Amino acid sequence: MGTLVRDRPMLRECDRSGCQTLTLGLYCVTHEPHAVQVEFVRGRPYPPADSAVRLQLRLPRKTSA
Repeated sequence: MGTLVRDRPMLRECDRSGCQTLTLGLYCVTHEPHAVQVEFVRGRPYPPADSAVRLQLRLPRKTSA
């Protein structure tokens, strides 16, 4: 049915009985359990994208002529 990856098909049918939707995981989007929402006590662990730290690239100076 799909491409085999380590002796298993990459695409498979949803494990919910009666559902024939193809999926990469166990369940399709409709039957996938909802993710648990976590409330951080001290706020978000990472800064928002607009205040992200910028990378600075330092190249070595050319020493030969």
